[in-house]
Amino acid sequence: RHGKDAVLAVLDHGSLEQRAQVVQALEGRWASLAMDINGCRVVQRLLEAGPEELRFFAVVELAPHLEVLVDHKYGNHVAHRMVEHCAPATLDLLLPVVQEGTGRLARHAYGCRVLQKLMERCPAGVMAGVAAEVASDPTLATHAFG
Repeated sequence: RHGKDAVLAVLDHGSLEQRAQVVQALEGRWASLAMDINGCRVVQRLLEAGPEELRFFAVVELAPHLEVLVDHKYGNHVAHRMVEHCAPATLDLLLPVVQEGTGRLARHAYGCRVLQKLMERCPAGVMAGVAAEVASDPTLATHAFG
């Protein structure tokens, strides 16, 4: 627990170079951190407060794991932070995963919120395929989460 607090302090108060060192040290571990009780806090903080170039590196590693993150008790918070705090250009990295799993995400308690936030934050043209798939499924209108 205390190691997490030290890393959070660097992310909150460290220089850009020190933050970049944290990102480099965690390379290849973002998905496992996102699903860890303490690690998810570090990833969330980076997504909330880090500069966009550092967020980009995290999203590159996390994007392929989006559906797993949405299902996970800690990872779903990370998925939400990605969509809330990253620039739309960075969020483009999530689109292949979202396009493959639109129906499943739309019916998931947390996934539907991720889809909703993506549609709010990304240009309509970028989300056109996802929006069309959602609109073409009349069962979503009566689904608890859809």
